[in-house]
Amino acid sequence: MTDFVMIDNESVLEPNESDVLYHNLKRRRIKNRNNHKLDRLLKENESLKKYNKLLLNYCGLRTDNYIEKNATVLQSHARGWRLRSDKIIFDRSVQLFLNYCRTFLAKKKTKKIVSSILKIQSNARAYIQRKTTIGKAIKIISSMRQEIIEHEVKLLLYKRFSNNI
Repeated sequence: MTDFVMIDNESVLEPNESDVLYHNLKRRRIKNRNNHKLDRLLKENESLKKYNKLLLNYCGLRTDNYIEKNATVLQSHARGWRLRSDKIIFDRSVQLFLNYCRTFLAKKKTKKIVSSILKIQSNARAYIQRKTTIGKAIKIISSMRQEIIEHEVKLLLYKRFSNNI
């Protein structure tokens, strides 16, 4: 196989002995310029071979144990991730439910305490009214309230009109 050197995009020349030095310089430039393109093509070829192996394996035309093993590992990791994410969501919903339950129970307990306090207060007021002297006096005053109001009105009216005479 002979080496070809590209001088332009249009013409391809075969190196002569007279200008070997010129062609060697050109060849180095072309190799350096196209080397990264060649590397890219080789990498792409390798990745295509891997994809081809995977596809052949999944279609059942070829069996490679390492691919099947890696696939099962990937599947188990994916299942584990899904379960963990579902567990996180479940834990959050349980925590939210428990917060609502605690709030409900606290409100219920507060209502019970308030009603107990009101019952104690009303029983204490009733005891004071029935048994103590102050309570008895208040009872008498409240039963005679209407009469007291009428007497006070008469007294106020009397004072008002007695000064005008």
